[in-house]
Amino acid sequence: MGLAVGTMGALLSNFVGGLLTSAYGFNAAFLALAGSGIAVFLLFLFAMPETRETRRAPARRLALTGTR
Repeated sequence: MGLAVGTMGALLSNFVGGLLTSAYGFNAAFLALAGSGIAVFLLFLFAMPETRETRRAPARRLALTGTR
């Protein structure tokens, strides 16, 4: 699924970039694609949950048996 989404993104960015370049020039296409890249980065930064389990330090327990 991720590969399909990445492939569609690459195809659409070239298509949209070409349309914007034809209509408004190179700067408009660059700014639009840079803006969409920043938007996707922020989406992943804030919307993706953390999948790595956090390790907690083991709790120190008091030995009630005493020393001999």
